[in-house]
Amino acid sequence: MRRMGIVNRPSLGDCYQVFSPIDEVFTCLEQGEVNSINGTPVFKDRNGDWCEITPAVEGWISLWERLCRGEGYEFDAKALTKLVAKLRYDSPMTEQEVADAKAVIEVTRSLYMKLPIEVTKYYAQIEEIEIKAKSLAMREAA
Repeated sequence: MRRMGIVNRPSLGDCYQVFSPIDEVFTCLEQGEVNSINGTPVFKDRNGDWCEITPAVEGWISLWERLCRGEGYEFDAKALTKLVAKLRYDSPMTEQEVADAKAVIEVTRSLYMKLPIEVTKYYAQIEEIEIKAKSLAMREAA
């Protein structure tokens, strides 16, 4: 008899912790406003620190594109990418554009809950390493 390994999937608490910052961004966008510091759109991260929205969401997109490519899932982030561009250039956005981008977040939430925690952590660590490597390269180039 073959024993099946235990799959360690995220709990609802894990999901809340991971998604609450981006959910807060979308709550603000749905209300037609966003926090900003010196004209830069920001949100509070899990530690309560202010972070720029656009690079954070670009990192989110990159993580999920990498994960989906690696795990064989289809992922279309066009609506979220469009929203990031509108935030970056302070362009108006429609309620439908916000809803379409939020639908992309819901796809990532569904995948997060479906996948073993170790898989998501693996890709998140790769993404972190890449971000740090790019940051170092930019500092060295300056």
